[in-house]
Amino acid sequence: HTAQVRQVLASTPPDLGALPRKWWHCVPWGRCTEADLAQLVGAGVEVPLSEVGFAARGWPTQQLLLEAHADDVAALVEFAPQAEGPIGVYLQRVFELLPASDSLLRKLGDGVEDEERLQSGWNQLLHTLLAKIKLRIREQGNPLHSEEQLLLFGGCATRLADPSNSTLLADLMEAKLVDPSHIFELIKFVLGCKYVPNQSGLLHVVRDSALRAMMRLDKGERDELHRTLLQGRESALPLQVLFSLAVTELDASVQPLVVRQTERLDADGWLELLSLVKDANPVSGKVHTFPRSLGPLFAERFLARYLRDDPTLPPRHPHRAARDARYYLLFVACTPPAGVARYVLGMLAGQRHELDDMLLGSLAYRMSGAEFREVIEYIQPSAWPSRLQWALTCVIEMGDTCEMLRHVLDVLAAFGEGLLAQLLKALLTDPLLATTAKLLAQAEPRTLLRQRLPKAEGSAASRALWLVYHREAWRAGAPYTREELRRDAHLTAKAPLSRPEVLLLGVDTPSYKLLIEEAPQHAVCVFAYRLLEAEPAFAAKLSQAQLLSVVELTASGLRDDARWETCRRVVPAVEPAIALRLSIDLFKASRELPDLQLLKHAYHRVDCFTRKQVWLPAELGALWTSHRDALQREVVEGALPHATTLGGMFSAHVPRLDSASESAEGGAKQEGRL
Repeated sequence: HTAQVRQVLASTPPDLGALPRKWWHCVPWGRCTEADLAQLVGAGVEVPLSEVGFAARGWPTQQLLLEAHADDVAALVEFAPQAEGPIGVYLQRVFELLPASDSLLRKLGDGVEDEERLQSGWNQLLHTLLAKIKLRIREQGNPLHSEEQLLLFGGCATRLADPSNSTLLADLMEAKLVDPSHIFELIKFVLGCKYVPNQSGLLHVVRDSALRAMMRLDKGERDELHRTLLQGRESALPLQVLFSLAVTELDASVQPLVVRQTERLDADGWLELLSLVKDANPVSGKVHTFPRSLGPLFAERFLARYLRDDPTLPPRHPHRAARDARYYLLFVACTPPAGVARYVLGMLAGQRHELDDMLLGSLAYRMSGAEFREVIEYIQPSAWPSRLQWALTCVIEMGDTCEMLRHVLDVLAAFGEGLLAQLLKALLTDPLLATTAKLLAQAEPRTLLRQRLPKAEGSAASRALWLVYHREAWRAGAPYTREELRRDAHLTAKAPLSRPEVLLLGVDTPSYKLLIEEAPQHAVCVFAYRLLEAEPAFAAKLSQAQLLSVVELTASGLRDDARWETCRRVVPAVEPAIALRLSIDLFKASRELPDLQLLKHAYHRVDCFTRKQVWLPAELGALWTSHRDALQREVVEGALPHATTLGGMFSAHVPRLDSASESAEGGAKQEGRL
């Protein structure tokens, strides 16, 4: 009648005082209070944990229920992780019961062989336990404490957890699922745990997670952990743990202990360890994981491992393979910068490696002058155009600039004047200009370069090279000397600067002045306006013909209003006759009152003969027609004594000649334009 009794009792909360004892197992479990459950457990009634809402019960009730199922490993695995309080005692009980639960494990497990089913059933129970614990940490924010962690991981190590469970164990040591204050002992346990293939221990994925967790420890804790793992240890550390220690910044007291562990490695062990370090770095780019405290111990081993492979070996040779650049870059990372050049020179001298970009990049501009000279002597003539940037950077960065530059020029000279001239030309052109400018800014390197440039006499190519040299030297801040330019480029009356050469040399205001002096026939029309923009007073040094040849200041050039301001600044600086010519063209273009005043002042400054030669009605055209009276009164007659004008000669009863247009002029003045 159990089912009928349960149906009758399901609609109301249980009343244990009125209900006969023999029917207590029929109560509606979900309606039981905490007191009801305690009374039922105390009476020995088997309470089904899946029906009482276990996770919602209080911690004391949860303890009573779990203790009542202390011999049910499946119930403990399912519900212990849902408890509010510490679960260490229940974890311990689970791993005590598992060895004696073969029948349950066989039932849960898969496989043909008995041992296979036992192992599978064990992993299935373990998976439920780990998944529930992960859910407890993530949703309840209730991480495992040190004792609980040790019990869990220790129990899992009694057999071999499968990859899925090993991944869950690894997750339990990641930063988001662990309390940093309760991880130290667990890391120590995991890293020291013995692994027996196919039997017991922890897989590499768990150990890797422990190594990452170790790196998150404070330095003091990390050093203590290192000492705990290594002091008094007679057996070899797992290679993955040794790798992690090797690439960690170690305390001075720990370094000898790690070295002692490496001494236990045989040749194959070393190769595997070097491979682990190599694989921890990206295939291309810089290496970031390398022995930071034990560099000298590893450096030469990395280099030897790099050189062992050789694609040029016979086809069946065991070491015929492409070299992995990471081994060489790890060697460089483990070697003091000043010590790399010695090994590079050894490889080059022994014909073990060609001088490529990787070797040059590894030298890091930290060599002695003698080592630099030896290195560049290995550069083939055909390779120099692509190596010149590297060599010049070394010259600048290594200190004694002149000495380093002399080494470069001496080596280039050994290949003959043709290659030297070709490379000197490359040195003075893109893309090396930014580097070359740093050399040309210094007097001594500049002098050294001048001494090596071929003489310009009789050679168009040499003359062009000298002109490029002067241009870049001027850009870098060298003094501007016309005599020096004439001597170096062999400028004569029969071989003056051409227009293309003038365009090549013009780089700034001082060079414009020099070129206008040396080759005015080409430089004035090209550079004069730029120069006047910067220095309007320079107009006084130009002749009338030169000024009038500046296209930007002619009537057509002044159609661009951006040039008006420069013209206004030039007019007061030049001779009156030139000023009058410029002010007429400016006023015709702008029609602004300030420019009328410039015209007026210029007209008044010229001599009487010049005024007689300038017929303003023709010069100003339509502008004179529309504003004749104002121009005649303010500009023309304003320059004459009153008595010599018609207005001064006419009798008082004669009408004024300009009275008819006075009103129109007044309005124009108010607008600021005529």
